[in-house]
Amino acid sequence: MKFIIKNNINLFIILLSIGITLWYFYNTSYENFENVDDLVSAAGACGDPKGCKTAEEISKEAEQEMNKKKQELAKPPSSPPDMRDITLGITIQNNNDNLKSINYNIPEIKAPSIAGTTVGPTVPRVINYKPILIDKKLLSQTGQVYMLDVDPSAIGIIEEPIYNIASVSVNHPDKKSSVNTFYEYIPRNHSLASIYKKKKEGIEKRDVTVNTNNKYILKNNAKDQSKTLVLDKAKPNNNFVIITPETNDTFPSNFMLTLENDLTSNEVQLNLWNDNVLNSQKPKPEGNMNTILDKDILSKYTENISRSVFGYNKEVFGDSCYKIDSDMCMIGGLNVGNHSINIMATGNVYDENNNVIGNVEKQSSTEDNQVEQYKININSENITGLILYYSYPA
Repeated sequence: MKFIIKNNINLFIILLSIGITLWYFYNTSYENFENVDDLVSAAGACGDPKGCKTAEEISKEAEQEMNKKKQELAKPPSSPPDMRDITLGITIQNNNDNLKSINYNIPEIKAPSIAGTTVGPTVPRVINYKPILIDKKLLSQTGQVYMLDVDPSAIGIIEEPIYNIASVSVNHPDKKSSVNTFYEYIPRNHSLASIYKKKKEGIEKRDVTVNTNNKYILKNNAKDQSKTLVLDKAKPNNNFVIITPETNDTFPSNFMLTLENDLTSNEVQLNLWNDNVLNSQKPKPEGNMNTILDKDILSKYTENISRSVFGYNKEVFGDSCYKIDSDMCMIGGLNVGNHSINIMATGNVYDENNNVIGNVEKQSSTEDNQVEQYKININSENITGLILYYSYPA
């Protein structure tokens, strides 16, 4: 009898322990659920720590991933960057009519003749050239070099505007050069400085004192300025060379840009993208290759592209380039504005209405002259930037 009672007590203790355990787990597991609906919802929830997704969300993510892969496939073929310094000679010449070269020839100055004969020892004559120099418009009445015949408004030498130049790898936009600055070349300035120098030398040669006029002293040598860029020479990577005005908002309405590459020092050739023979069979852009890069053309070059259609790497252009109401377009750290010219070949340059506004020429190097030269002539208003699309240096 005692044995049976003892077993019953043990069974009761076991059942009580199980009940207490179940009660504890029930309260700790479902204490945050206020009703049966919450419990049912919890039962249907997934255990993904990142959150559960609907079929629609999963489909949308799959589509985004597919579009991302399409964009990667659409990008031009690329290699790891191989950056190197290239030093170019650069001149931007303002060819507006009122700033063109001034033609001038120094007049002949003769000593005055003296009538009669000289008797006795020869005595050196002291000739007063001052009246002759004034009459020939070399010397002014105030003792300065006379310049009103070549500079009627007495403006003197005009301050030469400043420009920016930089480069960037199109395939690797994070690889770019620092921004360099250079001066505009104004032929009128150099003509005035040259004429002033010749007149001053002609006056002083006649032992006449002349006062220096700093208005005609040239301060900057704006021709053939050497600037170093960093270009990606890895095949088949390409480069942008970007030029923008710094002093003014736009380029002159008539100008010529000259870029010179010395093969002896740089040891590479430079070709605009379409001038590289290896690109002759590649897809070309629709329409003109040298034209205004407005937002419509930029979108065409960067959005609707594939391996069978010409295109740029979208990442090289700043977000502002695509905004309709924006006057900015950042490329390689420079703002090319909303009316820049994109150049990728020799030949004519066109505006947005297919009118010819200039041309691009290349002079190749020779055995005797190891300098190759590009000349870009533009005759158009309100140009805000130049974007030169170069193939990789070879």
